Amino acid sequence: MSLDITDATINFIKSWEGFSATAYYDVSRWSVGYGTVGYEGETVTEAEAAKRLQEVVETYADKLARKLTFEPTPSQTTGLLSAAYNLGVGGISKITIACNSGEFQRAADMLRLYDHAGGKQLAALTRRREAEAGLLCRSRPVVVDIEMNRGEPRTQYARVVHLVEQNVSIDKWVQVAKEAYEARSSVTASYDDAGIGDLDDRTVVLHGQHEGAEDWFEEHYPGVKIVRDESPAPIAPRPVVEQTKHALWGLHGSADACWGHTSEAVPSILEMVKTARIGAFKALSTENPHTVEVMQKINPNMFFVVRAMWQPDEDNCTTDAFLNATLDHCRSWYDQGVRFFELHNEPNLFLEGLGLCWSNGAEFAQLFLNAARVFRRKMPEIQIGWPGLSPGPDVPRIRAAALPFYKEAEDAGALQEADWIGAHCYFQTDLECMLKDGGQYYRNYIRGNKPILITEFSNPSPSVGKAEKAHTYVDYVKSLDPIVHSCYSFIATASSGFPHEIWTDSPIAQIVGARSYGTTNT
Repeated sequence: MSLDITDATINFIKSWEGFSATAYYDVSRWSVGYGTVGYEGETVTEAEAAKRLQEVVETYADKLARKLTFEPTPSQTTGLLSAAYNLGVGGISKITIACNSGEFQRAADMLRLYDHAGGKQLAALTRRREAEAGLLCRSRPVVVDIEMNRGEPRTQYARVVHLVEQNVSIDKWVQVAKEAYEARSSVTASYDDAGIGDLDDRTVVLHGQHEGAEDWFEEHYPGVKIVRDESPAPIAPRPVVEQTKHALWGLHGSADACWGHTSEAVPSILEMVKTARIGAFKALSTENPHTVEVMQKINPNMFFVVRAMWQPDEDNCTTDAFLNATLDHCRSWYDQGVRFFELHNEPNLFLEGLGLCWSNGAEFAQLFLNAARVFRRKMPEIQIGWPGLSPGPDVPRIRAAALPFYKEAEDAGALQEADWIGAHCYFQTDLECMLKDGGQYYRNYIRGNKPILITEFSNPSPSVGKAEKAHTYVDYVKSLDPIVHSCYSFIATASSGFPHEIWTDSPIAQIVGARSYGTTNT
């Protein structure tokens, strides 16, 4: 199957992207023209930009066609291609799955959720998602006014421009450029270039005298924040993980991001949290960040950790792909006060990118390090966690052995960059619960005093009743080494799968809540 790219499709995408003749830095890369990949200093004509856009959309159409099992209408093609161009083919995988099932209204509702950038809901993205969603449920083509959104930025991001004097020496320019490079920001001697742009967050760093610069920008480009390099803005200190007598009792809310999006899941999880006296909660970044305020009504001291949710595939294997899928969602949680984020999940599994996007721990470490640097720039107080690995030995085409993978990543510097270490611990008997190859697997990851968060633990055995599992969990958490800050039982609820682990319709919450130690605040 192939997708027909009409003029209406191209014009629809143009109307949202807007045209820029000069390259601009867009979140994680340089863009030019109609949002295509560019390089710093590049300029293009509108004709050149249109040709590039056509070529890129054709590539996306080929990739998208391989994901679809139905024949879309022209309007549906336009909506899906526009969303894919903005979010990536992998980024709309859930939408394409719903469309393949004929659930176009559900696909439209899901698509409307992707209207945040930089941790904020943006009116332009809301309008774009609404237009795309409408096309998924429309049988007739849409006529697009290409001028209606011209001038809006492709993505809202925090732009920083370093402004040097017109007569600056080459040595000074190089010095400033090195500083800017570390932060992936721009350097210019033009006041107009520094101030221009329809962005909510613009900062100009002045290098040199620049007398009257503040007044000039206030007159010509109001809203621009001015920082002089002799008094740079202070960087907020990172929060310290406070140790408690017992590891915080935590609950992993949802296996598949249903928290906050399905009416059935919400009340059941809230009741579990209350009954079990939960003091820590793990969520997926694609879930509703207002979970924070809901949970804090139950426990004002609730501790949160959020996993940056990403589904890598052959079209989305890069750091940029990871950032595009996770950064805005994580910023939304950060804006709600969350500081602890786990970057990805079990990267030693083929299902999670091994063999497709990386071959070993060292290669994944590079993605982790690159992503961590961007996360820290965007969220200065963030506490970045190394993701929990699937524990155990090598299993061909399923898993790379956890400990060699961990050592490879450590040698590549990933563990040094992490503020804390995530660990997954699984066991099927009371004995395994206390063994280093089972419930104590986290001990393999201890490095000095770096805190460990057991972001998943459970007994997945089908032959052990859930009441028995719950009693084991109580003893298990009490036995943990003081270096374990918190541990999260897998899993409260799931829309499908994990029948032997979900807390739903089981006595687990009641038994855990009856423990004699570890209140919700300790």
